[in-house]
Parts: sequence; C-alpha cells; structure tokens
Amino acid sequence: MELGKVVGHEPFVTQRRTLGEGDFSMLTNVSWTTGELHSYVGDSGEDQRWLALPCVAAVIVGLCAKHFTGWYLPNVLGIRVAESRELTIIGHHQVQPGDTLQCEVRIVEADSQTSIVRAEERCHNQRGDLVAVVTQIWRVRPAG
Repeated sequence: MELGKVVGHEPFVTQRRTLGEGDFSMLTNVSWTTGELHSYVGDSGEDQRWLALPCVAAVIVGLCAKHFTGWYLPNVLGIRVAESRELTIIGHHQVQPGDTLQCEVRIVEADSQTSIVRAEERCHNQRGDLVAVVTQIWRVRPAG
C-alpha cells in the first residue's frame, strides 16, 4: 500500500467538546482518579480541580475518532485503522471543569512497507492553551 500521500495534509480540526461537571465527575470516578487534585473543591470555594492526564487522553482520542478515523481517513485519505499499536500523551496545561477542547490531527509519518502510520493530535482549550499532544501509531489497510 502506498502511504506517501497521507503525510503532509493540512491538519484536520475536530469539533469542540466542553467538559461539563457531569463529564468531569464521570471521567474522574470511572478512572478512580478521585484524589484531592481531581475531585475536591477547597474551603475557599475556588475550583482548583483538574482532569487526570489519562482521562484527557481518552477525551482527545474520542474527539479524533469520531470524524478523523471514522470519516476522514477512509473517505479522504483512503485508509482505515486496522490496529492501534501505541498511544503516548504529553500534558502541557491542566483541564478543569468547563473547559472546551478542540484538536488538530495530522498524519506525521507513514511507512508503506509496514503499513504503519503515526498521527499527532494537538489539543487546545478555549483560551488557545496547548493542553496536550497525543501521538498514536496505527497499522492501516486500504479503505476499500
């Protein structure tokens, strides 16, 4: 499979997603990241909670999966994800309840011989702060 054409495209921009109080609580509880940093509002009433990085990764992957891997890859680039090989996340800024996240996704590397591609997902909040960068490595196949 010739994968040279999939590298260098303009970044795909995902929809936005605001993490409301319910989302924040559910992600915190389901991941058992219920320590004070993630679940406690201090006596001053100022909300200093932040979402644990594995939960941030799940939100970013979900944002990208909805339209990038589900629609853009097969319909625009002609490939489908056959296997997820690796995921890494580097956090840059805390995510707090009420933050709105949006990602830019691009294929940054592709190897036609192994059918392996590396995607980079750069996620920003509503203030334009870089929240995190997720890198995923996939084995792909033709969309047909």
